[in-house]
Formats: sequence, structure tokens, C-alpha cells
Amino acid sequence: MSTTKSKNIAWYIHTVIVLFLMFGFGYIVPPIGSITQMGMHVLGVFLGLLWGWIAIEILWPSVLGCIAFGMTGYMTVPEVFSAGFGNATVLNVLLACLFAEILNQCRITDYIADKCLGSKWIEKSPWNLVVMFFVADFILSIFTSNVAAFFLLTAALEKVAKEAGYEKGNRFIVYMICSVLFIGVLGAMILPFQVACILFTGFFTSTTGLVIGYVPYTIYMLIISLVQMIVLFLAGKFVFRFDLSALKACSDTFKDKRGRKMNFEQKWGFTFIVLFVILLFIPAFLPDEWYITQLMNNWGLSGVAAFLLVLSAIVKKNDGKQLVNIREVCTHGIPWDIIWLLVATFPLATAMESEECGIMATVVSAISGTLGAMNPWILIILSMVVLGIITQFVHNVVLAAMFIPMLSTLCVSIGGDAYAMFFCVYFALQAAYATPGASMQGAMMFGHPWVERKEGFFFGCLFLVITYITLIIPGIPLAGVMF
Repeated sequence: MSTTKSKNIAWYIHTVIVLFLMFGFGYIVPPIGSITQMGMHVLGVFLGLLWGWIAIEILWPSVLGCIAFGMTGYMTVPEVFSAGFGNATVLNVLLACLFAEILNQCRITDYIADKCLGSKWIEKSPWNLVVMFFVADFILSIFTSNVAAFFLLTAALEKVAKEAGYEKGNRFIVYMICSVLFIGVLGAMILPFQVACILFTGFFTSTTGLVIGYVPYTIYMLIISLVQMIVLFLAGKFVFRFDLSALKACSDTFKDKRGRKMNFEQKWGFTFIVLFVILLFIPAFLPDEWYITQLMNNWGLSGVAAFLLVLSAIVKKNDGKQLVNIREVCTHGIPWDIIWLLVATFPLATAMESEECGIMATVVSAISGTLGAMNPWILIILSMVVLGIITQFVHNVVLAAMFIPMLSTLCVSIGGDAYAMFFCVYFALQAAYATPGASMQGAMMFGHPWVERKEGFFFGCLFLVITYITLIIPGIPLAGVMF
């Protein structure tokens, strides 16, 4: 039997399982615990979505899940779509993605990379070059795209390797390539308008009702991320003890990048970044009664992103063309897989927590019977460790949608710190690198021609261990102090 035919058969088998779970589970399986008959139908839709996301793909199982959920009796299908697309987190993700695409069209990434890698400070020590790669990656990922940063900086690394005479597979270059991915993800988690933040905090807030402020979130993420970067750097310098003497010949590799100035598009891209940050954070520093504070609170993240989207469409270049092609922004800037996943997830999560379904009450009761006597801090660490391992094989957004609401609720019920639980799970689920299927970043790392599978696995596990250590020691206590 051909490989293609085998894959097609597996596809249809998984599709049948999804259909059974979504449309048949509630009729065949009797109610469990305090779960109602409606709750069993809702649970079937949830299980069908999980199976589809893991075994098939994200998009069409999410659409089908919306239809199936609309047939459970909790909502109608139009109400499901209205609740999903009208959810604040979904709108925030959509508009934040459009804003990211605007920055991409302005090519602000090129200027940031040039400023960092063109620094004269690099000439003083080979390890300074490593530091500037880390810094460039971090800054690019905070304000633009960690994916764009990866391709931009790995191309620069290959240039360094060629000039230094490093052969393909050299462990220092592999360390740097993998580190660029890891640091890029850390950078993409820093600001509250990044997609990862909106997704994960949305799961947390929708179930607990607790809100994580923009300023404390950013400060916390910045501290923990910098600690992780420092640990990674120290591991390279003092544990792996890479010999970088060959890099001395590369001190002027990026000399041609010095003195470059921003062009028209990059100046506007930088202006948009500054405006976004100022408008988003200004309510935390100004008196509540001021009009600008009330206006920005009224706008929120989605309002600020929409305003800058319109502004970018209004601005024209000297040749009479628009600064950015707004139609291209809307066409290429929206990750529809993630949008549909969220549209299906949030209405379903509301139903699973409701008394009419009884699902969450049953789950919490069952888990509390087993873990109720456990120290809350042990529960937080155990959850982080277990989910960090599972996410090497299962998509992290799927696990976030499933476990962040449940574990946050459980943590509160036994007197634990829901914020500490959130941040530990958040970081653990983002440290998905040890297998090609762990995440997009995992696939990018294993797919790079310089990274052999054993090296990808090694560094993926290293990043997970660094995450565990930095969350257990400074991360959990800091969350207790700041939130």
C-alpha cells in the first residue's frame, strides 16, 4: 500500500472519530458525575475538537466544532459564531496580527538588525558578538516578528560561519541557531499586544475573571526572559566552553551596516511601535479622571490597533503610493487557523464552566479528591513539569485551551496563586522545541540544515530545563509579589 493511500485512510479514520465524538458521544455515553445530558453533548464536542486538532488539523475541525456545539442545545449555531467572533480576545488577536503585518511591510526589522549587529562593541570580544545576536533577536521579536528575526539572523550566522571557517554542523553555530529560536519566542511574549499573550491571558481571564495588567505583565515577562537569556549565555560560555577564537577574524563582518539611517517606511514603522506602546500603557501612569486615560481605556488593545491600521492606510509616500497596502495586510496578516480555534474555544469554554452542563464542577471535584490535599506550590510545579513534557508532542495552543482554565480554577479552589500557575504553565507550553511536531519553532529548528536531530533534541530539552529552573526559583516568588 502506498504511503499516500495509507495517509488518506488514516485521515478518514480520524475524521470518522471526530464526527462520532461531536455528534454521537452525548447520545451513547451516559452522564458522568454531575454532568447533565446537555453537558455530555458539549463534552463530546470538546473531545472531538481535541482529537481533530491533534490528529488532523486546526481549521476545519474548529468550524465543524462550532456547528456541532450549536446543536447541543446550549446555543444555536448563529449564536456560537456571534459569541466566538465577538469575543474580545478573538478581536484583539485579529487586529494585533494586522498590526504586525503593517510593521512587516515597513521593514523595520532590517533597521533593528543593522543597528545591533553593526555595533563597534562587537570588535572587543567574540562573546560580544554572541550578546549582540541575542539582543538583536530579542528586540526584533518584541517589536516585530520572531519568525522574521529567525530567518534574518540565521542568514547572518551562516555568513559568520563561512568567514570563521566553521564546518556545517559546528556545535557553536548550532547552539546559536537554536538560541535564536528560543530567545525569539521569549521576545514575542513580552508585550501584551503580541498574539501569544492575548491568547494565553484570554484563556486565563475568561475562566478566573482575574485580569493581568499590561504594565506588571510586561515587567514580569521582561525579568524572567532576561534571566533565561543570561542562563543560556552562561551555559554557552562556562558549561559548553565554546572556542570562539575563529570569530576574531569576523569582527568587521557587519561593518557595512554601520551608519545606516531609517528610510521613509522604517521611520513610520518605528513611529507605529512607539505609538502602540505609549497608547497601550498610558492609562497605567495617568490619573483616571483625565480624558486621555478614559479614552485609551475605552479603546483598549483592539481600538489602538484599529487606529494605527487606519493611520497606516492614510499615510502616503513621496511617489503617491500608500505606505502599506491595506488589502495585502488584511489578506496575508490573519492566521485563520488560530482565529477559528479561538472562535470554537471561547463559547465552548463558557458552556463547560456553566451549571447547566456541570462539566467543570465534575472535573474539579474529581481532581480535588486526588490533589486537594496537595500543597498548592507542588501542584503548580507539577503542572508546569508535566505540561512542559506533553507539549513536546501536542500543540501548545490546544493544551492551553484545555488546561489553563482548568488548572487556574483548581489552583484557586485549594488556596493557591492562580497568577503563579498561569505564568508557569504559560512558559512551559511555550518551551516546545524537543520534537519537530512540538510547535512551529520546533519544526523550524529541526528543519534547519545545520541542526541534526540529536542536537535539536538536546537543545530542546535544555531550553525546557532552563524554563523549569528560572520559573521555580525566581518566577514563582516574583509572581506572588507582583500580582
